[in-house]
Amino acid sequence: MILRTTVDESLEGSQGKDFAIMFRCLLPGCVLLFGLTASACNSTSSAPEGATDQITQQQEIQKAAAALVEQARLKAKNDVLRDPAAFLEVKDSQSHDKGIINSYRQLTQIAVLNHSTVPVQDISGDVEWLNESGERQGSVPFRTRGSIAAGATAMFSQANGTLSNGTLETAANKFRLKISHVSVVE
Repeated sequence: MILRTTVDESLEGSQGKDFAIMFRCLLPGCVLLFGLTASACNSTSSAPEGATDQITQQQEIQKAAAALVEQARLKAKNDVLRDPAAFLEVKDSQSHDKGIINSYRQLTQIAVLNHSTVPVQDISGDVEWLNESGERQGSVPFRTRGSIAAGATAMFSQANGTLSNGTLETAANKFRLKISHVSVVE
């Protein structure tokens, strides 16, 4: 073993030999701990019986776990892309009546909570304006710029340029957001 030769030659006397013996005894444990194979270390000493099998099993388990994690991530991504409204919740909002004589409603700010396990960005859909009895009076498209981490809330507003939407001439005071599209942050 290259490492053993270096250790043996660099240390003299009984302390050096003791260290080299201790190092050789610890090496198989390090092999298991760090997932290295004895051949990867160029070892002349043999690993404990079954260590290579155990390492191979651990590697297979790690590969299987990584595959399951990736499969879950892809499923979460596809779910949020298919039905973004199921994962995004408007937590707070503000609107403004821009009219002097007539009422011109516009959404000015929204806070959106991302319930999904993947970060999202660029939300779009429609702002539906509703009368007092909840009937739809009209709608305008909206779009956000920016991202929301998984499980986080983000604020979007006209003032900072992260929310854009049209104005609708209506006396409706209520609205609901119909989220129809979102992108997943890769």
